[in-house]
Amino acid sequence: MDILTWQHRAEDGSKYQVVIRERHNGCYWSLYLYKRSDAIGEIRRWIESLRLDPAYQGMDYKAMQELSTDNAGEWGWTNTEWRVLERELEFRTLWTSPDRKEEAHYAE
Repeated sequence: MDILTWQHRAEDGSKYQVVIRERHNGCYWSLYLYKRSDAIGEIRRWIESLRLDPAYQGMDYKAMQELSTDNAGEWGWTNTEWRVLERELEFRTLWTSPDRKEEAHYAE
């Protein structure tokens, strides 16, 4: 998962795009944000809708168990709101090390 900042706002007013790639099948999701601070709410809605999708029912586990990303402020390891989201939705975040760029290929 990573966030892109566009030079100009889109017609819907969004300026930021969170891109999430499912590592095993290569599926992409994009979440469009008006403000970067909207990220946690939009990620919450994405996870909840993904878990309600009939395609992900009947498994022995909940869809979306881990997110690999960098330590951006919106979802960084010191962000209390993000840590609450992890606990509430029962997933974990795998942050890349800023000094180990070879680890960042899944997060970038």
